[in-house]
Amino acid sequence: MNTTGHLLYLFINGFLKGTQHGTVSQPGFIYEGNVSLNQGTNIISLLSVTVGHANYGAFFDMQETDIVGGPVKLISIENPNNVLDLSKSTWSYKVGINGMAEKFYDPKITNGIQWKTNNVSVGVPMTWYKTTFKTPDGTNPVVLDLIGLQKGEAWVNGQSIGRYWPAMLAENKGCSDTCDYRGEYNADKCLSGCGEPSQRFYHVPRSFLNNDVNTLVLFEEIGFGATPLNVSVQTVTVGSICATADYGKTL
Repeated sequence: MNTTGHLLYLFINGFLKGTQHGTVSQPGFIYEGNVSLNQGTNIISLLSVTVGHANYGAFFDMQETDIVGGPVKLISIENPNNVLDLSKSTWSYKVGINGMAEKFYDPKITNGIQWKTNNVSVGVPMTWYKTTFKTPDGTNPVVLDLIGLQKGEAWVNGQSIGRYWPAMLAENKGCSDTCDYRGEYNADKCLSGCGEPSQRFYHVPRSFLNNDVNTLVLFEEIGFGATPLNVSVQTVTVGSICATADYGKTL
């Protein structure tokens, strides 16, 4: 399965069977995976996800980002020469997902959704979560710590905080306990956070918050290994330090 999208989910008969994402060096990729089929009719669904568009290069606004038409093939494990090419089969398509279209994330819209309050499912792909929290006191900046989640999007009081991807880890190399900024600059100097999520704290503008209680909605895509139970609301203290030092001395 060829795709120029950044992420692909494979569903067989309504069940998620696998997922794969591209990289910076290879944004497009070929998805391959083993599947088990039922006797008779089976339904194959492919969900292609675009994380963002290219921001440089010639005609970047014209670059296609999605499933590019195949080939889509079923290959027998026992007999690799037994191939069923589905590329020219009749495919239907749908843009977006129902939860987005019905605005599950907006607490002002009453659409008859029955949110479960007991035995909250964790580690389940394509799951919506909702909870409430009180506005932190003071005027310090507010952030969501989304550690424990995999990939998805977050909303506070119906306002999108952004798409998160804590499961995307920084490379586990290049960091050092010692750091010296002197000399020629390069992007690999004084690295920190190796092997950790590239981002786990997401800013929540105080203009998005109510005077008392707020609604947080999460849409978790990947699910596997994800839990919303570790998500927290925190404040960040921003300060400044002023000091002087003689040439050649340590500051």
